[in-house]
Amino acid sequence: ECTAINPNGYKYFIRYEKGLQVGDLVKEKHKLNYRGTTIHWIPSAEVFRGENEIDTAFIKDTLKNQAIVNSGLKFTFSNEMDESTDIFFYENGVKDYIMELSEGKNFTEIVQFRTETQAKEKNEDSEFKFKAEISFAFHNEMRHMQYFHNSSLLEHGGTPENYIKNGFTKAIDHLLKDKYTKGEKKVNFEDVRDSLIVISNSYSTISLYTDQTKKKMESKFVQEYMIQYLREKLEVYFIENPIEAQKIADQILINKRSREKAEKTRLDVKKKLQSTVNNITNRIDGFINCKSKDNKETELYIVEGKSALGSTKQGRDDRFQDIY
Repeated sequence: ECTAINPNGYKYFIRYEKGLQVGDLVKEKHKLNYRGTTIHWIPSAEVFRGENEIDTAFIKDTLKNQAIVNSGLKFTFSNEMDESTDIFFYENGVKDYIMELSEGKNFTEIVQFRTETQAKEKNEDSEFKFKAEISFAFHNEMRHMQYFHNSSLLEHGGTPENYIKNGFTKAIDHLLKDKYTKGEKKVNFEDVRDSLIVISNSYSTISLYTDQTKKKMESKFVQEYMIQYLREKLEVYFIENPIEAQKIADQILINKRSREKAEKTRLDVKKKLQSTVNNITNRIDGFINCKSKDNKETELYIVEGKSALGSTKQGRDDRFQDIY
């Protein structure tokens, strides 16, 4: 059952059973001083036949995500099974969510870029409108990336993940160009991501999803447009906020150089450990091989210690006698 109350003095009610509408939409006057939508849902015993088939955690996650990308909209989940109530509300939407994630410990302010464009894919006739809001802050203790499109969480990323990676990496590489030491490798996205909290929230008038679950979206036009847009906006931001830019540059260089040092240490240790392991194609340490490969005629002499090895080696027939 769904009941919607609007601010114009009307209440609407509709009912569904097993996915089909039952009865007509009912519209009537009301004098209530609030507005909103209430969905009262009772699971069908014909569909939900076992225990724990209703995933309340999924419902809560979905409502939370909707609250994040719909600022000022409050979602209340009342579970009559265990008499619990959860409220999801972000007055300032994504900005409040970033504050929650970082516990207010960002070392930069939360920045939001907004853009809107008319788009058209190559080899396609139809145009569509696209808009995006990129919200981010830099943090030296945590990292977080999330992408939404048309209010759906993109668990598999796609285009938004690509334009975030490329846009931020190119802009920060440009920021660091005078800070690299001679011969130093360029920054990569992992160095940036280690200190980045970023949320991409986009909308389009046509579907850009690449699967029915709406967990991934793809658009070549959007990707190219957003990479260029992000790079330009970030470079302007760094110029206009030199103190913030300096802190970001210092932190990213710390991330980069500590990663490179850790990687070098890992490779050195790996090389050292590998030198102590005999490859199966190499001879065993202390083993003196013979010329013959015929196991029916070869002999193995086992001696105690390297002193005995020397004299035994001199007196053996190296055509078929091995020593260990």
